[in-house]
Amino acid sequence: MRSPLGRSARPAFALSFPALLAHRPFIGLLRRLVLVPLLGLAVVTGATACGSSGADAPAPTGVKEITVTIAARKVTPPPVRVDVAKGQKVRITVTSDVADFAHVHGYDKGAELKPGTPATIEFVADQSGLFEAETHDQELQLFQLLVR
Repeated sequence: MRSPLGRSARPAFALSFPALLAHRPFIGLLRRLVLVPLLGLAVVTGATACGSSGADAPAPTGVKEITVTIAARKVTPPPVRVDVAKGQKVRITVTSDVADFAHVHGYDKGAELKPGTPATIEFVADQSGLFEAETHDQELQLFQLLVR
């Protein structure tokens, strides 16, 4: 069908689909509007499927038992660094030959030590970092707790 000016009635921008696909600006537009968002969605979906956030990660099972004895101002076993998984329950048992107070810095957990009687400190290691366990009066380092 011809217009009064002798041109085709079809608009100049109307192309057949194969011709449109061959048209470079259309490919750029197709990439920006369809392919890039789809690729972004695939990357985000793949990242969340493969990795997990800390909130979704299961808590470590089991209790980390740490036993320390103090005799004549000597700590047994000698102070070491103890690794604990974040979220794991920790149970510290301290036996001393003198009255004192044992505590874990950063967790504000402690126990009164009575001579010859085991004292227990329990908590969930929910803070990452390096924390010292020590006594107040004798100022002895019992161990370092590394939570990661």
